[in-house]
Amino acid sequence: MKKLPVAINENEFTNLIKHTKSEKHKLAFLLGYGSGLRVSEVINLKPENIENNTIRILRWFRFSFYVS
Repeated sequence: MKKLPVAINENEFTNLIKHTKSEKHKLAFLLGYGSGLRVSEVINLKPENIENNTIRILRWFRFSFYVS
C-alpha cells in the first residue's frame, strides 16, 4: 500500500521561510503552501494562470478547469 505524504506544520514552514535566502524560492514556498498547490503545479505556474484583480490562481487538472 502506498503511503500518504506527510505535511509540515506551521512552525516548520515558518522555520523553512526564515532560512530560505532566495526571494524567488520564498515566493514559491508561500504560494504552494498557502494555496495547497503541488510542487509540479508551482513549477508549471505561468503569469497568465493568475488573475491580478482577485489574486486567484487558475489550476488545470487533466481535462477540468477550476479556480482555487
